[in-house]
Amino acid sequence: ESALVNLAINARDAMPRGGRIRFLARNVDIDVDGHGWVEPFQGGRYVCITTQDDGLGMNAEVKRRALDPFFTTKPVGKGSGLGLAVVYGFVTQSGGALALESEEGGGTSVHLLFPAASS
Repeated sequence: ESALVNLAINARDAMPRGGRIRFLARNVDIDVDGHGWVEPFQGGRYVCITTQDDGLGMNAEVKRRALDPFFTTKPVGKGSGLGLAVVYGFVTQSGGALALESEEGGGTSVHLLFPAASS
């Protein structure tokens, strides 16, 4: 829940003139080579929760640093720089992965992959 709230806040802040935030969930089967946009990790069944926004997007430098603790593009007093770093830590501690897709002027998608429970 806190991961999704952090992502929603980031998305809202990236859309100063408004826009849409979408939350998507799906099952994904990943082989040992990864999924194309996720660096290789243990394959298997995962649940992918994705947030997509119509925001400003990130340039290459911001995207490269986006998961670093205390990195923020927000003005002083407006952000701690912990949002994406905390989400990344939570997901990886759960045995999952985070993939970030963003292009300056083209919005951002954050994919959270969590190991699926066996049935």
